[in-house]
Amino acid sequence: MSSLLNRLREEPGHIERLVSLVVEDLLNRPLRDLVEPGWLGPRFVEGFRASVSEQQTEAWVRSQVQQALDRVQKEDGSLRDRIPGELIAP
Repeated sequence: MSSLLNRLREEPGHIERLVSLVVEDLLNRPLRDLVEPGWLGPRFVEGFRASVSEQQTEAWVRSQVQQALDRVQKEDGSLRDRIPGELIAP
């Protein structure tokens, strides 16, 4: 085991390849095989609630909305003028 660790330490390319293999393996597995779905759902909700309650998140959302409004206000004509003709019902 120690000789294996020494080889990993001596050659950075070995570590990069090992990490690549581990990530590839994890990404090829269904999420339910890695995490219990009954545990993951409540953790996701907790994380979402925590993120939306922070002032930083509110400031980010406000800035995104303002940027979208700024882009729309710069546009000339109506929304219909900017929709491709084939998307408009006759």
